[in-house]
Amino acid sequence: GPNHAGNSPQAVVDEVRRLQVKMASFERERAMQNADSDDENPIES
Repeated sequence: GPNHAGNSPQAVVDEVRRLQVKMASFERERAMQNADSDDENPIES
């Protein structure tokens, strides 16, 4: 499992990088959704 590869520094780097990509894509999706709602409301009113 992941714990076995955890001894390798490269494995740690890969795991951190994968988490960063995951979070970045999540935050971007969330920001886009927020921007969409924020953009729609002023234009409609």
